[in-house]
Amino acid sequence: MLTPGTTLQNRYRILRRIGGGGMGVVYLAEDTRLLGRRCAVKEMSPSELPPQDRSWATAAFRQEAQMLANLDHPGLTAVTDFFYEVGNWYLVMDFVEGETLEDRLDRLPGRRLPLREALDITRQLCTVLEYLHGRRPPVVFRDLKPGNVMLTPSGEIELIDFGIARFFKPGRPQDTVNLGTPGYAAPEQYGGKGQTDSRSDIYSLGVLLHEMLTGYDPQATPFNLPRPRSLEPTIPPGVEQVILRATQSNPGARYQSIAQFRRALPRSGVRRVLRGWVLWAVVGLSTVAVVAALVLGLWLGQMFAPGAATPIPPVPTVAGPTRAPRPTAAPTPVPTPTEPLDTITVQPGETLYEVCQRYCAGRWPSGGVEVDPELKTYAEKVARLNEISWEIPVVNPGQVLKMPPCPR
Repeated sequence: MLTPGTTLQNRYRILRRIGGGGMGVVYLAEDTRLLGRRCAVKEMSPSELPPQDRSWATAAFRQEAQMLANLDHPGLTAVTDFFYEVGNWYLVMDFVEGETLEDRLDRLPGRRLPLREALDITRQLCTVLEYLHGRRPPVVFRDLKPGNVMLTPSGEIELIDFGIARFFKPGRPQDTVNLGTPGYAAPEQYGGKGQTDSRSDIYSLGVLLHEMLTGYDPQATPFNLPRPRSLEPTIPPGVEQVILRATQSNPGARYQSIAQFRRALPRSGVRRVLRGWVLWAVVGLSTVAVVAALVLGLWLGQMFAPGAATPIPPVPTVAGPTRAPRPTAAPTPVPTPTEPLDTITVQPGETLYEVCQRYCAGRWPSGGVEVDPELKTYAEKVARLNEISWEIPVVNPGQVLKMPPCPR
């Protein structure tokens, strides 16, 4: 433990402790060579760890330094120095102003964020994770939780603490060391259930979105989260479906990429509404400006030519833009009550598309008919009949769906 006033490398003067976890303690420090620059210094003390953990912990700490030094993204903390001193390893990073997402949640009633803020944070995390997963080899973060997400005063996010991040190694049957925070970590991070990959971060992101919207602590029941709308009924059904699919125990049943997860998030119409108001505000102000200029010009003309009686022309009317009615597509017809309906039970991990494909196996018309468009139309028909979402095509295992006749 470093005390305030301690200087490392004759350069970094420790000011105070600002955090810590299983992989070390973090201090706020001042760089005496660059006056006014504050930095974060992370300390890892092998002597404080059990003997059996010292080797891999030291290797993980050095890997964190090397990994961060080769990454460049606004949502990641930049590493500026790495050294060994008096039996301990130190990592120097830029200091991020703001608070952790955990601190932000703790200050809110029920530990719940507004939907818009939670989705904004989730989309920003998707951007950072897409960057990490797109490296060669891919970087899997493996410890996504509120304490590792920094919120800056400008509303941006930064991921911190890469202590257990790892490079994905194709062909390896499982991870060398199983690590993660219970409740947030995916099932495959424990018990030798396979190697973690990008889908492990997708699971953690789904858990994090669940917590931001419901206030539920996932550490209370790891791998067994309550349905989001059972805790907070105001959560849109589409958002709930995203969370349910992302947090499936089987990696194959989750979204297969962060990009797919991001595209499934519903889009807010707030920006479109604001753009509409801005448009009409500009039109209104322009109209007022034109009328005022005409009136002022006429008034000045009368002042400088008093002998000439100039008739005042009528003020022209400036018409604003008119909105053409939006064309509405004809809805997919819902089966009439006279159509014979059958049922089918959804299997774990199935999408609505796959349910329809299984139900109508061998019944599709042949002779040059394209199956995919036909199947998609039929799946939309099933979605309307069962009042479930086609945009987020995932249904609950065990749910019984009403099925209209397959196309002949």
